[in-house]
Amino acid sequence: MEKVTKKTKKKLSKKAILLLILLFLMSIASFTLYYMSDLARIKSIKIVNNEFVSENYIRSILDFEINDSLITLFPKFKEKDLKKNKMFKDIKITIAKNNCVIVSIKENRIIGHFISADKTSFVLGDGTIIDFKAQYIDNLALIPLFVDIDLEKIKTIAIEFNKLSFDTLSRISEVHNLSFTYDNNMVKLVMDEGFYVCSSIKGLPYVDNYAEIIAFEDKAKNKCILIIEEYLKAVRIDCSEIESYMVQPEENKGE
Repeated sequence: MEKVTKKTKKKLSKKAILLLILLFLMSIASFTLYYMSDLARIKSIKIVNNEFVSENYIRSILDFEINDSLITLFPKFKEKDLKKNKMFKDIKITIAKNNCVIVSIKENRIIGHFISADKTSFVLGDGTIIDFKAQYIDNLALIPLFVDIDLEKIKTIAIEFNKLSFDTLSRISEVHNLSFTYDNNMVKLVMDEGFYVCSSIKGLPYVDNYAEIIAFEDKAKNKCILIIEEYLKAVRIDCSEIESYMVQPEENKGE
């Protein structure tokens, strides 16, 4: 009786092993079929929330593309690698319906560009300076050009510019030094619409009200705007009045 029981157990044990092997092989086969099928493929890639950085550039630095397998995507690892890029503060990669991979960007924004010693550079929203590369941005006209401003001042302005909305920042064409009799460390912004904004560096965040400032009817058609930082307000005045506040260059003094 014992021998019969042992033989039965042996048979059952062999059957169990065979069943496990069969299940394992079926799992591998199913995984392989799924991996090879369209069900596991990236169908589309969507870039969202980027402002100044070119979508084409972002796509070019992704190490995955349409028709790659979702199984080997590993979003967290991709995010960690992409965050090493100085132009990004944060990146989130998620998989949505229909195998769409969404790459959500939080930029360390490209605030402007400047030319020094015949070399063009970008300045980012945290004051970081990076080499100019055309593929970083689709339209250079979207960001202001800093004209004859020293590097440390550019970095300081960049941090204040980073507080501005995309709409306001993209309307600034050029940034120039400006010295008033009461403040020798001001800036003049040349705007796309032909207006000039004069402000201290601390007053620059108030430029975000630019659209409202120029919207008011101005019979004199004054094109100069003075930001009065102490009162958080802006006034449109005749440009000749602005000139009366300006410190004249040394060579003009005493003439």
